[in-house]
Order: sequence, then C-alpha cells, then structure tokens
Amino acid sequence: MIAVRTGSKNDPSDATGLAHYLEHMLFKGTSKIASLDWDKEKALLKQISDLYEKNRGDVTEAERKKNLEEIDRVSNEAAQYVATNEYDKMVSSLGAKGTNAYTWVDQTVYINDIPSNGLAKWLELEGERFSELVLRLFHTELEAVYEEFNIGQNNAFRKVNKAMMEGLFPTHPYGTQTTIGTGDHLKRPSMEKIHAYFDKYYVPNNMAIVLAGDFDPDEAVDLIKQHFGSYQRQAVAQKQFGAMAPITRVVKKEIFSKEPPTVTMAWRLPGAGSEAAQKARLMDLVLANGQAGLIDLNLVQAQRTGQQTYSYLNTMNDYSSFVMVGQPKTGQTLEEVQKLLLAQLARIKKGQFQDWLLEAIINDAEYGEIKVLEYNRARANKMLSAFLYLQDWKDVVNYYYVLRQYTNEDIIRFANETINDYNYVVIYKREGKPGDIYTVEKPQITPVQVNRDAISDFKKKWDGL
Repeated sequence: MIAVRTGSKNDPSDATGLAHYLEHMLFKGTSKIASLDWDKEKALLKQISDLYEKNRGDVTEAERKKNLEEIDRVSNEAAQYVATNEYDKMVSSLGAKGTNAYTWVDQTVYINDIPSNGLAKWLELEGERFSELVLRLFHTELEAVYEEFNIGQNNAFRKVNKAMMEGLFPTHPYGTQTTIGTGDHLKRPSMEKIHAYFDKYYVPNNMAIVLAGDFDPDEAVDLIKQHFGSYQRQAVAQKQFGAMAPITRVVKKEIFSKEPPTVTMAWRLPGAGSEAAQKARLMDLVLANGQAGLIDLNLVQAQRTGQQTYSYLNTMNDYSSFVMVGQPKTGQTLEEVQKLLLAQLARIKKGQFQDWLLEAIINDAEYGEIKVLEYNRARANKMLSAFLYLQDWKDVVNYYYVLRQYTNEDIIRFANETINDYNYVVIYKREGKPGDIYTVEKPQITPVQVNRDAISDFKKKWDGL
C-alpha cells in the first residue's frame, strides 16, 4: 500500500470531491509514464485547465456548454499523445492482483498485491508515478466519477451515512462535505486546485509505503531510497477545526429509498486511539458480537427485530462515532425498533450483563485478529492504521493489553456518562420514493481514439527493450 494522510476532510469547501477525483487521476501516468510527446500534450492540458477555470467563473449556461465542447475537442487532440492504460499494463505485467485505491475522510490509499520478485520493478514504477501529477484524460474520467455520484444517489447506505454524518458533525468537514463531493462541484472541477492539493499533501512526510510479505526489509529500504529518495519534504499544515457544540437533544432525520427500512442511531465521540474510543469498542462488543451480545441474544436470536440489527464503532482522526442499526420485522415500526435498541443500552448502564462477558469478548477479538494476521493484507492494514491515525506502534501492539485494564464498572460508567438518551442522531430510513435525487448530467464526451499498442520511452526502458 502507498498511503497519503489526507482525504475529503481537506477538500476545499468550494471544490468538494477533489481528493477522490485526484485518486482516480493517479492511474493516468506522468510526463514519463504513458507519455508519447510530453511537450505537445502539456500545452494542450494547459488549454483544458484554463477552460475549466473559465467555467468556474461567472459564465452563462450557453458559455459553459461552449467551453465544455472545446474541452472535449482539445481532450481528443491531447489523447493522441497518450499510451492508453500504460500504468495498468505495467503493473499487470508484474503479476499484480487487486490493484485499486480508495479515498475517505482522512486518507487516500493505493493498493497492489504483487509477487515478491516484482518488488524492485514495482517500486521503480511507483517512485515515478507519485513524483508528479499529470491530469491527462481528465475529461473522460469525469464520466466514471459522475456515474459513481449518480449511483450513490439511490444507495440507501450512502444516504443514511450522509445524513448521520451531517447530524453528528454539523460544523466539521466530516459532516459538511462528502467524499464524492456535490453535484455542482463535480460539474465545475478545477485542475488548478487539484494540482495545488497534490503539491500540498502528496509529500514524503505525509505518505507511507506499507509492505507486508516475503521480502528482505534491508533490500526494500535501499530500493525505496533509490526510487523515492529525491522526494522533497515540506511542512504540511493540517487544517484545524473549532470544537463543535455538544449535542443536547435528539437530532432526527428521515430519508427514503426503495430498500427495506432501517433505523440508525449514532453518538459522537473523540477520535481514534482515545480512551473513549477504546471503551466504546468494548461496549459495542458487549452489545453485539455475533453470538453472545445483548443485541444478539435479546433482539436478533429472540426474533424481536429483523436479522440486520447490530452496533459498530466508526473511528476517524478527529472524532469517532458509536452506531446502532435496527431492522424491523414485518409490521414493526422503526420507532419500536429504536426503543428496543435503547433498552439494550439501558441494560449496559445498569450492569445487566454477565460478569465473564467482557473478558470473553476481548479474548475472542484478539484470537480473531491473530488468525487474520496470517494474511499480508491484514498485517498491512494494521500498519496502515497506525500511520493514518498517528498511533505509536507500541500502543497498537499493546491494544488488547490496554483493553484488559478496563473493568465492567468502567464500561457501565462510560455508558452512563457518554451514551445518553438525548445526545444522539437518529436516521429513519423509510421505504419509499426519495425526493432528494440530484443527478449530474454528463457533458458531451467524445470517445477518445486510444493508442493501444503505443509504448512510452519510460515503459520501453522499464521493460528492458
């Protein structure tokens, strides 16, 4: 994995969706990767960038459409200087699997699963890939982002999550902007702002190379120095956001979609690594662990609610949230499910759970992690989390030791002091036709003439030709 400690939280407020769109563009190459004539392409990309900036200004709809038509024309002209999908071809030639990336509020992560004997070539490729940003084929990639946005408008999980985050974090980017961005911002992207974001956050002291597998670590460090050693450090001033006012009354939201109804409740907590987050995880496992939790036994297995009734802890850098989700049975209202969930919380507050349960769930969770750490992906994810959430590695290693220091009384006290019946957000997801669908209309995008057999000078050298 190659991780960057930045995500949609750092999107400019007037250009949301930027971090996610940038993630897409990091697969398009550089002035070397996929480039057939950089000088000519560079001049055309500057024209395209200037046209997008025009469209962000005070223009009429007719002028905006004319600019988009010109962007489409110039984009096709620029495409003749591109070796299409060259990054994908190169990484695939190594035998890579699972090549992907994702963006969330605090992070952007690029993933590859490569054979051990491909490490040196992979680092050479990635060292060039992250050394600069080239926004080629920008116009055509918009189509994929628009489609992702439009599909999300009808996705119940995304709609619930958006409403929940807005309720929990009304004055913080976690709640005021989404990772996919707004439709208006996606229609008026800024290549200049994307470049500025890349230059600010994609720097070595804000990035990590996370490796797990069969390799010589000393050799890997030497290779990383060789291919990434010229990267220049620079100060990364993380944005600071003022403290939010406490939630003092139940915040109720209602949304509709075609999927079955659910009720979701969420409480705002301090961020990842905090004592509150640790206690919340234990409380969460006492409530729902798939077998012997209060929700498992008293609601799901007792068939008092639908099967998809559970709780979870969502951790982020600045804040976390404890979440309970309930699915009604046929004929049952969301409000009735809400009361049943709150009743299980009340049992926690009264200490109405088995004395042995806390120790048992910690043992089970640790055993589960030991088993999953047999896999490279799980070990990489553990290191990734330490980097993203600014956690000392010894604290990560000692996590279950720390959890064992908490007693039943600690969890009871935490629930009574923090998880109250008035300081949460509740989302009623009802079955019905949504009334808030915003569809981004795709601009005219002429399919580009791809150069399937063209090869850049960089790839020829990389291939040893």
